[in-house]
Amino acid sequence: MKQPPGQYRQAPERGPRALQTGT
Repeated sequence: MKQPPGQYRQAPERGPRALQTGT
C-alpha cells in the first residue's frame, strides 16, 4: 500500500495484479 506509483505503473502486464497490490 505504501508502494510508489512508479511500481504500480511499471507493471502494465499485471493490470489486475497491480490493482490488487496498489489497493
